[in-house]
Amino acid sequence: MKFASLTLIATSLLLTDAAHALHTIGVARGGDDGGIRYIEHHEYLESGEHRVRYFNPAGGLLLSKVITYPGLPQHPDITLNDLTRDLSVTVTTNENQTVMTRATGEESPEVFNLDVTSDTIIDAGFDTYIRENWDSFETQPRQSFEFAAAGNPRLIKVTIERVDTSTTEDGEVLTHFQIVPDNFLVKLLLKRMILTYNEARQLDRYEGFTNLAVEPGQSRQVTIDFEHVEDLSQLNPAFSDYLSIQ
Repeated sequence: MKFASLTLIATSLLLTDAAHALHTIGVARGGDDGGIRYIEHHEYLESGEHRVRYFNPAGGLLLSKVITYPGLPQHPDITLNDLTRDLSVTVTTNENQTVMTRATGEESPEVFNLDVTSDTIIDAGFDTYIRENWDSFETQPRQSFEFAAAGNPRLIKVTIERVDTSTTEDGEVLTHFQIVPDNFLVKLLLKRMILTYNEARQLDRYEGFTNLAVEPGQSRQVTIDFEHVEDLSQLNPAFSDYLSIQ
């Protein structure tokens, strides 16, 4: 199993409905120099469709994703197009089986079938699971799952743990979760990912590995700060500077 396919976990920790916000902007900065790596725009439609686009700092589109939730919230259907690798992936789940189709360039598509249960989290279903099972982490702060990343034909065992809370200068309580792969070799690459949620149970910050394209020699560790709004005009200036890419 190639490490490249395992790193899809980092681009899979996507917001789902962001507690009823209609737009989310995320600005990802590198852990080595603090420079902007990419900007992501999440849009939530009335139909329930969740659209995500990733841009480089110059405004060029890197990756797009369309996510829907026809079944269990942790089992979304996904269409992904990664322009940096000429890669397309589709994911659909029916009852207890997930079908993934992966195609690169002009090559014939590969099709993978995975047996899944309610304890399997598929790609962007991570955020949905944490928010919809928030109270369960009070009594069981460490929970284990099998994770299916879009385009990866094998399941990855991971642990989600609610680690602590903190308070901002404004008095807002933030809740911190970490996600750690159970496999030792995978852990060497991905280490741990930290997800910080605000009081509205919206993802406020992500710290961890990214699979999106970076310049040669740049670290793949990023910190992503998110802003959630009903209208893009409501973004604070720190985020509205990136609206020109929309």
